[in-house]
Amino acid sequence: MLSRFQFVLLQHPLEHRNGIGTARMAHHCLENSKLILGASFDDNVQVNSLIADSENHCVVLYPGNDSINITQESPSETEKRFPVGKNRVIFVIDGTWFCAKKMLRKSLQLSLLPQICFTPKAGSEYKIRQQPHPQCLSTIEAVHYLIEHLDPGVDPSNLMNVFRGMVARQLTFLKNPKCVT
Repeated sequence: MLSRFQFVLLQHPLEHRNGIGTARMAHHCLENSKLILGASFDDNVQVNSLIADSENHCVVLYPGNDSINITQESPSETEKRFPVGKNRVIFVIDGTWFCAKKMLRKSLQLSLLPQICFTPKAGSEYKIRQQPHPQCLSTIEAVHYLIEHLDPGVDPSNLMNVFRGMVARQLTFLKNPKCVT
């Protein structure tokens, strides 16, 4: 799937070890994405070159105090936040909420970027992992929502199809312990 937005998935090392983590799934579903492993990104060449490139307009998906809630805007209002003629880059932090907060705090370059957030229409479908709050979503669900809201010409349903398939498969393992070795 090709979106007008480049998604840069910043994955915490602890999430990288998780075989059912959703950043990797999102990365494989999106043509214009990067998956970068780390806990701090100030010294990361890929991240710094994306931020420094004058052809890019970068934002971070993060529900901080200074975040702009795009759910409260129409897609055309949000569109105005991205300058015409610039590549649209969205950094998505993939980790537990504790780790995500720490990752942003340890990455000055990222923390200086504009932050966006949204209010999900429904709770997470990630039935095999516990979310700390009903409005917390997995990375792939968040990317799906962003594409749905920001890039209405693109059908992001493949992201959710892959995700739902993985969740259903994992639930069969939980119901049948003999499947797990």
